[in-house]
Amino acid sequence: MTAAAAGPIDTFNVLSGQDQSGLAGTTLPVAPRFEPLDQFGNRLDNQTANFSVLSGGGSLTAFTGTAGADGIITMPAWTLGKLALPQQVIASIGARSVILRAAVTTNYSIDIRLW
Repeated sequence: MTAAAAGPIDTFNVLSGQDQSGLAGTTLPVAPRFEPLDQFGNRLDNQTANFSVLSGGGSLTAFTGTAGADGIITMPAWTLGKLALPQQVIASIGARSVILRAAVTTNYSIDIRLW
């Protein structure tokens, strides 16, 4: 078996941190991580991803992240928006992109009483 040299980016995946939830206006408990892969499934180092909030009104502490020697990109801290709307961030490297989803939760319980 011969080793294949890493090629250009073929896929870009969420490695961890998808579908988290948190209180409105707070930072997600686990920093999402991504992996850029070549056509052989090898992680690629030195890749820079761009991040942008798509929906939910949240914010990011930075808009880029770069893969280390392990080929993993950790997303900058994401503060969720203050409304119970779908929360989404798009991460992209060139033409490859992936959407990260999260949900706003609340500590309030609503009690509806009809008289």
